[in-house]
Amino acid sequence: MSYLSDWAEKVMHRDSKCVICGSKNSLEAHHVFKVNKYDDAYLDINNGITLCKGCHEMYHERYGLDCNLKNLLDLKRDMANPSYAKLKVKYDHVHNQM
Repeated sequence: MSYLSDWAEKVMHRDSKCVICGSKNSLEAHHVFKVNKYDDAYLDINNGITLCKGCHEMYHERYGLDCNLKNLLDLKRDMANPSYAKLKVKYDHVHNQM
């Protein structure tokens, strides 16, 4: 078992479900903060969070490789209130045309 897969197992064991949607299926570990694989924080379980495959893909579709807590909180908020995301897109579109 590699160090990274050991880290992922510990993160997923700790959280036991996707912290965004609550799913217990297809779980994956995600770094909260982007770090170089040679940094100490790379394998720190406190820099890991559990996401299901769908939420993990959605995260990276929205934010690319920009891993940070704000993005996770924004995704969580949007999943809890999907209409918020739609309203924000409309607001941003109208606001940018002014």
